[in-house]
Parts: sequence; C-alpha cells; structure tokens
Amino acid sequence: MGNIERAKELYIDLKKRLEANKDKVYELVDDPFVSKYLELIDEKENLSLKLKIAKYQNELESSRYYEKLLSENGIMMSELRKKAKVSKYIKLMKEQEVLDYKFKKAKFDYEKNIYLNCDHLFVRYGNGDNNKPVCHCLKCGFDTKLKSSDRFVMDSDDYQRYRIMKDNNLRGMIIGGYTNLELAKKIYQGIIKKHPDISNEIATKYFMVAKYFILKKGKENYNKHAKHLGLKK
Repeated sequence: MGNIERAKELYIDLKKRLEANKDKVYELVDDPFVSKYLELIDEKENLSLKLKIAKYQNELESSRYYEKLLSENGIMMSELRKKAKVSKYIKLMKEQEVLDYKFKKAKFDYEKNIYLNCDHLFVRYGNGDNNKPVCHCLKCGFDTKLKSSDRFVMDSDDYQRYRIMKDNNLRGMIIGGYTNLELAKKIYQGIIKKHPDISNEIATKYFMVAKYFILKKGKENYNKHAKHLGLKK
C-alpha cells in the first residue's frame, strides 16, 4: 500500500469516527440536564467578560456582584457534571476535540500526498499579492490562492497550502494565458472524459484550441470543431 492509499485509509476512518461521535453528541443535547449545562457555559463566558470589564473600570461593587454570580454558576455546573448524561456529553466532547485534531491532520496528510504526487496542469485565473499569478491545478485541485500573504493571520487551509508551496517544488506545467476558472474546468473535464490517459502536453494543446473556439469564435463554432479534439462524436 502506497503513501496516498495509507493516508486516504486513515482519513476515511477518522472521518467516520468523527461523524459517529458527532451523532452521539447530538443525541444528548436535547436532554434537559445537558441543555441546562450548555446554558451555564454560555452564562459563564458572559459573566467572565462582564467581570473583566468591571475590574478594568475599577468598579468594585460590580466586580463583587459578578464574582458572586460566577461562583453560583460554578456550583450549578459542578452539580450537573454528576448527572450521567452530562458526564457522557463532556467525555464525548473531549473525544470530539481529539478526533477533530487527528482528522484535520489526516486530511492534510492525504491531500498533501495527492498534491505532491500530481503531475500538475495549472491554469492561471487571477492575480494575488504583488500581481503574482494565481493558479489552479485542473487535475488535483491544488490552488495557489491565499486569503492573506501574512502567515501569522492565515487560516489552517491557507497555511497548509502555503507550507506545501514553500517546502516543495510542485512538478508539472502551466497552461499559457489567463482563463476563467470555471471555463477551464469545463474544457478540461471534456478533454479527460474522452481521453482519460492524456498527457499534460497533449491536453494543453487541446485546451488551447478549445478555449480559442469558445472565446474567439463562439460556442456554436466550438461545437463544429470539437469533434476534431475528440470532445464530441
């Protein structure tokens, strides 16, 4: 079993376990004790914020008031934790957090293996920071677009793509010129539907001809010439 197959197997297994755990959690949230426990969690966050503001503003009376409410909140939460379903809910949520972390890592490892083993066929469809071309692989879906070029404010998906681009040389080629991404996907899907084992070089030639007839000559003319590409019978 290769790296991609192993990564895929782990990814699928964790996805199933994560979904199964979520179903168990959803079954518990309507329980009155669990529902009350969740209300107290929200109340605790709200009271903690109000206490922080009161202390910042040196409001001693308000601070004591919110501290008293927080203490009462804590006592009620402590009592509810003794309930069987609340205890089960807390346990499931801890498991959920662990599974979610493992799932995200497995998903990244799986996608990374696909991206690094793909002989990319990139199409340029826009510009990013500093007018740098933004590309999308028509074969595996890897996209170079980042919501932010600042790695300190990137979300997890962007940061993962950033690391893949930074740490690896992605092999493949880029189709010349800028193309609408949805149009590019439709053209490429038409090509591989008729020629599933086509090389990047030949696919690029078919792609450029198809794009020319669509953009320059119109869809009607494209349909007339598509059979020469093997895209239509």
